Amino acid sequence: MQWVYSGIANAAGTAVITINDTPSGMQRIVAQWSNETSVFRVGSTCTVRRDGRFVTGSSLGSGDTAFGPPAIVLESVTVLTFTFGGLTAGDEAIATLFGVESQWQSAPDPNIVV
Repeated sequence: MQWVYSGIANAAGTAVITINDTPSGMQRIVAQWSNETSVFRVGSTCTVRRDGRFVTGSSLGSGDTAFGPPAIVLESVTVLTFTFGGLTAGDEAIATLFGVESQWQSAPDPNIVV
């Protein structure tokens, strides 16, 4: 499966995409993700956090390859945040997740290839 999310950069050139839409009783095994922006901006960045904890900040904000493994598990209470910086107001930021969704605690091996 794939899930695509987007956000618009504010006047400060920051766009935040907050992902917390995993249905109750389900979990998503995210094997990879990618981030991009509608317009290439030199020096743009993207920081990813899971429940407020740093996952990666090495992403080029205007477009970077999909990450993985290891896979990460998103439950209904999990918040995954992509924060883009160095953009121009109005730029679109996009985060794409690739993985599988299953009932909570019944997911396949998180090292699966999707």
